[in-house]
Amino acid sequence: MLLRAFARAASDLPKAELLLAGDGPQRAELTNQAADLGIAERVRFLGVRDDVPDVLRASDIFALTSVSEAASLTLLEAMACRLPVVVTAVGGNPEIVEHERNGFLVPRGDDRAAAEAIRYLLQHRERAAAMGEAAHSHVSANYRLEDTIDAYYRRYEAAAAVLRGRTPGAVSPAHT
Repeated sequence: MLLRAFARAASDLPKAELLLAGDGPQRAELTNQAADLGIAERVRFLGVRDDVPDVLRASDIFALTSVSEAASLTLLEAMACRLPVVVTAVGGNPEIVEHERNGFLVPRGDDRAAAEAIRYLLQHRERAAAMGEAAHSHVSANYRLEDTIDAYYRRYEAAAAVLRGRTPGAVSPAHT
């Protein structure tokens, strides 16, 4: 879907390139598809990378066109790097992305909608930058590691209290 979306948007974006990080058994098929769509020279298959933060910082936008998704860490990383995002409205994505505030949610399989969102972000740099800042703020406020650790601790504490026959909150860290 992302290759089709980029092909649709590419004619209006003569300097745009698509960077694809990762690798897998479909790489040859995707390389052929890029050639068939006439965008092979503008698509960079980067393979497996150990410098993904650098790749994200070198990018203008981030796209994730998954068929299904849980809560994507890659999406959170991109948003933390101040990138506006274009993602399919599947799985946990709608819980993370606020449509038209910090990115765009598009229907699964709708390469036309994804192309429009990509085109919009690359043609409206100030709006894209504002969405990227909103993305960063959202991730910073809602996905802090310390908060996650504290929330897990409270859940484990409550579960342990129930198993011991006590009410949650009655167990102190000194008793665990």
